[in-house]
Amino acid sequence: MSNRDDVWTQIDADSPYTDDARALVVLATIARELSDSARALVAANGRPEPTLVREAARVVANAERLLAASVVTCRAAGNSWKDIGDSLGVTKQTAQGRFTSAVEQWEDALAKPEAIDESGRRYSRLPHGAVFTAAVAAELDGWAVRHREAHQFVPRDNPNSPLSAGLRRMGPFEEQLDISSRRRRLLEDHIFPAAQLAPLYDREAVLHERLADAGVDPAANRAAADKARARAEECREHLAKTYPPLTIDTPSGPRIAATWEASVGKYRCPVCPALNGTTAAAIKHAETGHELPVPPGL
Repeated sequence: MSNRDDVWTQIDADSPYTDDARALVVLATIARELSDSARALVAANGRPEPTLVREAARVVANAERLLAASVVTCRAAGNSWKDIGDSLGVTKQTAQGRFTSAVEQWEDALAKPEAIDESGRRYSRLPHGAVFTAAVAAELDGWAVRHREAHQFVPRDNPNSPLSAGLRRMGPFEEQLDISSRRRRLLEDHIFPAAQLAPLYDREAVLHERLADAGVDPAANRAAADKARARAEECREHLAKTYPPLTIDTPSGPRIAATWEASVGKYRCPVCPALNGTTAAAIKHAETGHELPVPPGL
């Protein structure tokens, strides 16, 4: 960020994608699946009829998913139900009744992107493209270029990035509002969701520091950055007390079995890259014969 006049709209390389950009990548992923499944039917000569029916049903199912994803994307971008109804040739009430569930499911997953299954493992409630947006968009860019037809429009500025080049990222002001909203929703549902709050406070600190560096109320923004970092540290201290290192007894004395990895909500083996979602799984993994370090103080 270099200019105080445009600091609130300045986009950085680590600025997160907007919700509508993430939804667009999800839509593009489904479009690719639809295209692949439809192309399989082009060379249908000699196939048994039940196979044709099954593959045609897959095309229809992907088309329904694509339609729902397009509505989700339009709603995320601020389009009204009337706009969507007009595009479908139906009333806004009909469009809303048909697609509200898909939109609400998307919005709920954005608000609470992680969940814990019955075994205690964390998992993402969002589609892959909404989590790893940049990587999936780059993959889809390559797919689109490989399957480009001669008559298709080719963007002059970014011919090899037809999807990713147009994805919008949040500016500092929009991102601060997003962080505040996410933090509020987390605190409404949990007593103290330290693992989820810590990275939000870290990112908030970065934004305040950038604003200060750009000359926007430097004293206030540096104080806000310090406060956010202190809160992030409080979250990590809470996690360290809540999830102390797991240990096992061995003939040579106690050994560390696993340490809590707050960023992924799992126990990490100190010897290999393994991650385990439960205490029992982490202990069992450690008992397979790793040479484990002695924890401090034991």
